[in-house]
Amino acid sequence: MRTVAETAKAYSPPDVPPAPLPAAPFPPETVAVNIALLRATHFANYIYQRGAREVTTCLRLVSPTERGYQRLLAEELRAAPTPHSTPRFTDEWGNTVIEIHQERVQAHQTLVVASLMETVCGYSSDGLPVPTPVPTDAHAARPASDYLSFTRLTTPDDSLERAARDVAIETSGLHPLPRLKAFSDFVHRQMHFQSGTTGVGTSAAEAWENKRGVCQDYTHILITLCRLNDIPARYISGCVPGEGVMHAWTEACLPHP
Repeated sequence: MRTVAETAKAYSPPDVPPAPLPAAPFPPETVAVNIALLRATHFANYIYQRGAREVTTCLRLVSPTERGYQRLLAEELRAAPTPHSTPRFTDEWGNTVIEIHQERVQAHQTLVVASLMETVCGYSSDGLPVPTPVPTDAHAARPASDYLSFTRLTTPDDSLERAARDVAIETSGLHPLPRLKAFSDFVHRQMHFQSGTTGVGTSAAEAWENKRGVCQDYTHILITLCRLNDIPARYISGCVPGEGVMHAWTEACLPHP
């Protein structure tokens, strides 16, 4: 099997765009498509204060083999110390999970996951990306209604509930996609991006109160606003070209306009 580097070197774009899954055809307003090759490498180095035995690490860093407009061409895992097994399974959310089992870790544990993906993006006549239909034959692990309930990090307080009502009034009459874009713009207008002001356990309500945070906080807030307005939304973590850290954004399920 080729490595990621070998696959990338041998890759040449197809003469015609690869067809998306039958359940996710290009929208009718698509007039042009762009094919991109994306390569992502995740490096993690853990330092242990003392040695540990029977170490199990779970990674959710590999995309599905094929989903909608994205196709996984190659992926590889390197780990030190050498694991004695690396079983895989799909979790309840449809994520590919790699379990890394190591008999003993002395002081350092190093993990490297590399992926090579081909993506296809459709564009409308005004040069904007077209919405991506949900591929119904992909991992439909949970119904859209499951993305309307609140979690510890997305439970609204009175201030967020007022904000949800305000943005709903401001965007009434808009089609679903422009309305969602207006929700996102609303969050960006109200918030100030500032690293170090929040952590992984900071809730949407806490970040909203201080009006400061990073991508994960913006995401939690937008999810809360969406769910308060009966729009199924969920948290996505992944890679953005040019950035050296994991990024977060919101994915929403919208009806056709």
